[in-house]
Amino acid sequence: MGNEAERRIEVQIPSFIGVAPTNGRFSRLNLVEETIGGVEKRSSQIWERVVDGVGRALKTDPSALRLPDQNELASVFFLRVRARCAAALKGRNPERLSARPFDLFFVWDYVSAALTYCFQREIAVANDYLKRINWFDDRVDTYLECRLDGWISSKRLTQTKRIYCCLERRAKIEMEAAIRAGINLVPVDMIWHFAINEIARQLDKKPSELLLPSWQTVAKAFFTKVEEMCAAGVSNEESPLKGTT
Repeated sequence: MGNEAERRIEVQIPSFIGVAPTNGRFSRLNLVEETIGGVEKRSSQIWERVVDGVGRALKTDPSALRLPDQNELASVFFLRVRARCAAALKGRNPERLSARPFDLFFVWDYVSAALTYCFQREIAVANDYLKRINWFDDRVDTYLECRLDGWISSKRLTQTKRIYCCLERRAKIEMEAAIRAGINLVPVDMIWHFAINEIARQLDKKPSELLLPSWQTVAKAFFTKVEEMCAAGVSNEESPLKGTT
């Protein structure tokens, strides 16, 4: 299973469930199961799109590909996802959100993903695992410069279309609240442990065998840059993250 899929199953899904708004544990459980069930029903269509995509990438007729057992793969995948969700539902109660969920979770998702690859990059550097450094850098840039900065820009453009100054200021305050809340909800500890295990897996080592940088130092530098980028984006200045990791 790829790095991105691992990250979402092990980090994003459980941490999302831990902070998602709810009217009670029962309704949250129902929502999780309905969501998983909806994906499960579309698994055949998803499989067909994946097979067609692989065939195009290899310039081969999809019918000529050697394929694993679709049902077995889907069964293992959904069992694993449901297990992670069940564990997350037994955890702490969701946070009280200080901004609109739709906006807050964009920030939370992009920053969480960028931090995952930032941690992996620093652990890889500490262990001379240099062949993946450019890829980790690219993923950090993708989530921060392309997606988060793009989200901020689109929200700011929406604000400029408002006629009254009071509405413009209110929209700016709402965006700033969403950014702050999204950053505050990033599960730093969970992401750090995932990054350690993922690099250990790629190097075929035990996590205890890795040389580890100070996660506090890495996280502090990362969040400083994210906050500077967000502040610049909100005020329509050039992002300090452009051209950096």
